[in-house]
Amino acid sequence: MKVSDVFSILVQIAPLSYAMDYDNIGILIGSQEQTVTKICLALDITSAVVDEAMQMGTELIISHHPVIFEPLKQINPATASGSILYQLIQHNIAAICLHTNLDAAKSGVNSILAHQLGVENTRIIEPLGEDAHGPYGIGLYGNLNQNRPLSSFLPFVKDTLGCDGLRYHDAGKPVFHVAVGGGSCGDFVHLAPVLEFDTLVTADVKHNHFITAKEYGVNLIDAGHFYTENPVIRYLYVVLKEKLSLDVHIAKANIAPVRFY
Repeated sequence: MKVSDVFSILVQIAPLSYAMDYDNIGILIGSQEQTVTKICLALDITSAVVDEAMQMGTELIISHHPVIFEPLKQINPATASGSILYQLIQHNIAAICLHTNLDAAKSGVNSILAHQLGVENTRIIEPLGEDAHGPYGIGLYGNLNQNRPLSSFLPFVKDTLGCDGLRYHDAGKPVFHVAVGGGSCGDFVHLAPVLEFDTLVTADVKHNHFITAKEYGVNLIDAGHFYTENPVIRYLYVVLKEKLSLDVHIAKANIAPVRFY
């Protein structure tokens, strides 16, 4: 099995054409001809994830966030990012990164998040295009199977996603029409009057987003960047285990970098 064989499966899930123009996706480290017997999955390729891959003899790491995003001027092992890239290259570990193409995919970050939170009859918040598989885009909105008080929806979100804590605005209304945006989608709150959702679950919410939510009367939940995107890693694990006769595992070091006191 080669890196290119694994990559061909992944682009069926998240075609490269779905990615935003600014993004950096694909086989970012290593050769597509490289042999693969072990695969490690993680939301981010951190030094701890690389160390774990090295110890296990893993030849390929698949992540959501690109290990190379900004243009490189040097690979210096004395820097945080340079050390990670240096170790990957030195130990011949390839890296495949699926970012906004996985966000926009039909079975991607937002569809998995919506499914986990019980959001049904979903439609795309920010359409990007349409292909043979149908429309694709960022964010989804739909409905629950019944109204839920925010007081019970909050612990449900926390427990389902495994969050350490939630930041939220309580608009004083039940949860039914729910929008989700894995990662940094706080700006979606501005679309609440148009799309008529009463609740938005996302991450990296700024002060002005909470103010807007208060003005529009929208329940706004910040469940954390890691926790709103990480469910897709489990999905990729299941798909790859079904399709490949390889050793596939989710990194033990695949953990949120943020803790609540």
